[in-house]
Amino acid sequence: MGQCIVPVLNQILAQLLPRLQPNTAPPPDYYANNLLAVVRHVLDHQEDLLGAAAVYAHRVTQLSGDACRLLARLIMRTTACIRLDSLHYNEIAQPESALQELLDGGLVQQNAAVAAEQLLQRIKVDELKMLFPEYAGGKTRKSDLPERILATYTDAHIRSRCARQVPWLILDSERHLERVQLVY
Repeated sequence: MGQCIVPVLNQILAQLLPRLQPNTAPPPDYYANNLLAVVRHVLDHQEDLLGAAAVYAHRVTQLSGDACRLLARLIMRTTACIRLDSLHYNEIAQPESALQELLDGGLVQQNAAVAAEQLLQRIKVDELKMLFPEYAGGKTRKSDLPERILATYTDAHIRSRCARQVPWLILDSERHLERVQLVY
């Protein structure tokens, strides 16, 4: 009997889920809906395995549409350190309020402690020369400048100088999202 139901369920799911087309943007809620499906599944079936990550998961399910869409997009980023000025998504109507909701909920942190090396990798050479004018003279390769800055200053000092001009975000410093993914 169970084997007969599987094809029927697959057919129903195929009708409910949007079909992605090559070279076409997905529907606006595509990534957010996938995120919520995973989080809700874990909460419904294995919340007891989440520990402290359960609070994180419940916060995700309570987000507004814009905040959930922004969080889903941030999760897809490949770097731990995300520049604030790089957050441009057509499906997010009010990015400032969405970001504030994520900050207020503790789902992201602004200008949090990250390794200075990670932060410097996200900053352009011209910006580095502006932030560290003592290195502005002469031609400098992108790879040389961060090395010189890291050799001269502490991570805290570098973060302090960068935070004023190039604010950044980090996701889930407590790694709750990883716990949700693992349980899933």
